[in-house]
Amino acid sequence: MPTAKFKYILLVLVFCSSFFLLGQKFVLAISLDECQNKNVNDLGAADRDWCLNTGFPQIINSLAPAQTKNKQDLASLQSQLSGINQKVGDMTRELKTFEANIEKREKELSFTEAIFNEKVGTQYRFLRTYDPV
Repeated sequence: MPTAKFKYILLVLVFCSSFFLLGQKFVLAISLDECQNKNVNDLGAADRDWCLNTGFPQIINSLAPAQTKNKQDLASLQSQLSGINQKVGDMTRELKTFEANIEKREKELSFTEAIFNEKVGTQYRFLRTYDPV
């Protein structure tokens, strides 16, 4: 009959070996950082499968809220940009209208200036001709 010491050693040995064998299934051999940073050729088949089936979906799911927020921000910025583009277009049309208006007034003003100069000249000659002094 085995001694108590032998039973104790056998029990510890069975416990350690079962813990080691069962622990292999639950212990990750690779981390998410290694999935992202290692070359695919450097990974073993089991690690590659774990990265493809478990690791990458975890990474994608962790980044999904940020992606949703970025899409919302992008939509907001695009609407602001379209509003700014519309305002620039409106201002450009308004400036062209002002430009045409200014050119028209310049022509009218040059005609008015010519009439004014002629009247001033006529008035000056009249005053010089009929001035009693």
